[in-house]
Amino acid sequence: YRPVSDLLVRFSYNSAARAPNISELYSPRNFSYNGVDPCSATSLSQPGAPTAAQCANTGVTAAQYTNKSIADCGPNGCRRYAGGGNINLLPEKAITQTLGLVYTPSFVPGLMFSIDHVDIKIKDFIGYIDANVALSNCLTTGLEYYCRFVKRDPTTGRLDGTSSTNGFISGGTENTNILNYKANDIQVDYNFGIGKYGRMDLNMVGTLLVDSMGQDSPTTPAQDCAGYYGQPSCYAPAPKWAHNARATWSTPCASAMASPSS
Repeated sequence: YRPVSDLLVRFSYNSAARAPNISELYSPRNFSYNGVDPCSATSLSQPGAPTAAQCANTGVTAAQYTNKSIADCGPNGCRRYAGGGNINLLPEKAITQTLGLVYTPSFVPGLMFSIDHVDIKIKDFIGYIDANVALSNCLTTGLEYYCRFVKRDPTTGRLDGTSSTNGFISGGTENTNILNYKANDIQVDYNFGIGKYGRMDLNMVGTLLVDSMGQDSPTTPAQDCAGYYGQPSCYAPAPKWAHNARATWSTPCASAMASPSS
């Protein structure tokens, strides 16, 4: 909609879906040893140890808790699986909305300024569940969403087995709950002649991130990752402001070749 010749108002609404890619489906999982078992004999002897109910969330029996019979993980820590694909992933589903203005002032030829507010809501967002996060949240919440990643040795209850069947904590690619993304996209273009030296084209495209709100399960609080990196649920960098700026000088010969012939 163009209320006046210099101003354009635009709006879009879209429903979209994204299928998981090859890496998200089939990439291999690696394992390492680190961290401690919060329900091992040593951990339960420390002040502020987890309760019997909390340890039961992770698969500890009442007898194992009472007798403190689960040995500590080895000197290298508990076995944790990291990364890896998941062949059971579902497609992401999204609703995207944008509302923007494009200003091309007639009194400044060659100038264009635009700003668009972007609002994206994604369900079944394909993200990553860290093994440490899975163990911690299983312990405190008891949600099957997290506890399915904690696999204790069926005989000893330990988490540092030498194979995938003898106790471990896993993580990896999963359909998390939702992701809400809000940002303002800004673009400025200005081109002008510089006489016998040709012409200049200036361009800047930037994004001001308002919210990058993720929620990895229906009951956990949403976490805003805008401006953060490396938080428990914020993996890729999400800068508050990012931009690309470019200046292009076209010589008179190049400018003439780019112009339509008369």
